[in-house]
Amino acid sequence: MAKPSEQASSAIRAIIAALVSAKATDTDDRIRILTKALVSHGVIVVGTLVQRRGVSRSKLPGGSKHLDLPLNNATVIGPGKVQELERLVQEHEATVVYFLNDLSVAQSQRIGRLTGCSVLPCLDESNPPAPI
Repeated sequence: MAKPSEQASSAIRAIIAALVSAKATDTDDRIRILTKALVSHGVIVVGTLVQRRGVSRSKLPGGSKHLDLPLNNATVIGPGKVQELERLVQEHEATVVYFLNDLSVAQSQRIGRLTGCSVLPCLDESNPPAPI
């Protein structure tokens, strides 16, 4: 039988990440629902990272129309948040990152290479994909 410390080290450790509009009011609820679903599948949620995309202060029209677009086409979140995510993954020995955003395969792979773990989009918080 495995010792408790061995079980903890072999468990799937997840971080939940998201890029959300500053106007979004349901982010905490979505994270809570996803956390509950992951825990019910034996996943340990070790952290969260949320980047809020604020309303543009630009005098040019159209800022609010872009709130749901990625900050960075390569990684969805900005470069500073990617670095923060890398630190979180290392610090908590995470094995998977669940994004509350739709990610392209290229975005998932790029973030996965940068963080060293699997990256999965999760658009249905109550039914997350199985970790890879």
